[in-house]
Amino acid sequence: MRRKPHRDTYIKGGIIISYRVCVYAICKNESQFVERFMDSMSEADDICVLDTGSTDDTVEKLRARGAHVEQKVISPWRFDVARSESLKLIPKDADICCCIDLDEQFRSGWREKLERAWQPDTTRARYRYTWSFLPDGREGCVFWTDKIHKNGCYRWVNPRACSSTTTPTRANRAGSIFHF
Repeated sequence: MRRKPHRDTYIKGGIIISYRVCVYAICKNESQFVERFMDSMSEADDICVLDTGSTDDTVEKLRARGAHVEQKVISPWRFDVARSESLKLIPKDADICCCIDLDEQFRSGWREKLERAWQPDTTRARYRYTWSFLPDGREGCVFWTDKIHKNGCYRWVNPRACSSTTTPTRANRAGSIFHF
């Protein structure tokens, strides 16, 4: 796995801050999204992807761009099982984990917004999620979600894709960033 060196520290409210941020995802036959996804996630220290059975060149493209990729077929298929398996790929020293799909992107500057919102007692961050755009480019369906969490505090439960949620093992506190 090719890892970026740990980010420099910075001062927030007189406190030295240095977070290791990891993006993790699941995928299957999503080659067409790899370049955009990897560009969008380039602010992360680590990008870990669990491929669940691609027959196209998704795995090769992800690895060529520096993602740590492992393969495992999940049968019978369950989103919560796949996401929980992908959690196992996250380095133990990661502080913040961002669960995202390959067809999604964060806006440029997402990491700085996340780190500024994150507090020492934060375990989960909420952010705006734009599900769709109108023909004129304006946001369509927008809602708040929270698939960003502290490492080691959550596990995925519930088999339906639309309602897979992380279950806290500790209390949580929300921050916010933009996602589209």
